[in-house]
Amino acid sequence: MKKTILYSFLMGAFILMLSSCSSSSYTLLNSNVYPGKNVNPNQTFSMLPYDASKLPAQISIYDVQNIQRAIANELSIRGFKEDQTGKGDLKVITTLYAKINVETKDAIPDWAPVRPALAGTMAPMYRSYYDDASIIGSIDKEGVLAVDIVDKTNAVVWDAAVSSVVDTSDSLTKNIKNPAEINKAINKLFSQFPVPVPAVAKK
Repeated sequence: MKKTILYSFLMGAFILMLSSCSSSSYTLLNSNVYPGKNVNPNQTFSMLPYDASKLPAQISIYDVQNIQRAIANELSIRGFKEDQTGKGDLKVITTLYAKINVETKDAIPDWAPVRPALAGTMAPMYRSYYDDASIIGSIDKEGVLAVDIVDKTNAVVWDAAVSSVVDTSDSLTKNIKNPAEINKAINKLFSQFPVPVPAVAKK
């Protein structure tokens, strides 16, 4: 009995850890609604098409279609209707770019001794001079997905950005994540969208 309880507890903790890791793997960088703009449902929207010949090597038209399909789904369940002729009331623009994260660390850690030659009266001066010095520890590029929704006057109605949609497990390729992960990222992207998902759709 004790083993069963312990096993259940460990499995529960493991599942909780996995779910927390999954939800924390994407960060909503911004989500803005512009004053006076119409973001009511029952409007039509069109996805701005991509030119496959101009995509970077790491991004395929298949990746773009996965992203746009996930965005279209989020809008559709909120009452917006997709117009595939490109004449929708709203145009959806998706952009992928690299956000560079630079991690620095102290050039001289607190625990590090001063150089022997500078021991004595020069030591405090040496440490004071380099006290705020730092060196680059690592540089990482994470893929950021930005979405802009504009109306017929080309005015931005809503925009948002989420990171990271690039798989960094392989430092050489850095490909776009798989469709299941893209859906999670888009879900995070729309988490503060002004039109919530209807309760019926959540069931």
